[in-house]
Amino acid sequence: TDGSSPTFDKGNGRSLCQVIFNVARFIYSIAILSLSTVILFAAIFTGQTHAAEKGIPNMATFFILMTFMVLLSILEGGQGCIIALQWVDDYKFADSHPKSLRCTSLAKRGDNLERFIVGRQFLVTMIIFMINYFCGSASVEDASVLGIPKIMNRLFLVNGLALAIFTIVCGQLTAQMNSVCCMLDLINT
Repeated sequence: TDGSSPTFDKGNGRSLCQVIFNVARFIYSIAILSLSTVILFAAIFTGQTHAAEKGIPNMATFFILMTFMVLLSILEGGQGCIIALQWVDDYKFADSHPKSLRCTSLAKRGDNLERFIVGRQFLVTMIIFMINYFCGSASVEDASVLGIPKIMNRLFLVNGLALAIFTIVCGQLTAQMNSVCCMLDLINT
């Protein structure tokens, strides 16, 4: 460097300010995700969801949410893998990842990839609606968990922000990032 700004001594060219900003951003993101998860689970286990209004037990609602999150992750991660691997020659991973080879071969055959994308989008939309149906906040405006201020309850529960953040980060983004980094291993299981 030219000595005008301090650098982080890892050889990656990032300044100390960039490193501090990234660490603060990560801490903020983890805090918002943690808060959303705690508020969502508190709403589920105190019976302040649509499912509780329909008489579904709280523990069943929790397992329904987790089942839908796993399905959502499989769909999101699978799409990233299949689309990214369509341009890779099959012989490069035929011996090391036989299940990945079967998945990509099936997707490459005819117009199966387009069918997969359309079907996946329909299923993702359905899963998101079902998650909101079961785990969304109860229709009463006075939903309250953990004694947090009314404005936070309204923002996170009534408006659905806690459920949206939890679903997007845990069900979609994490699977998409894993599919980018480990595409062969993700669909080889």
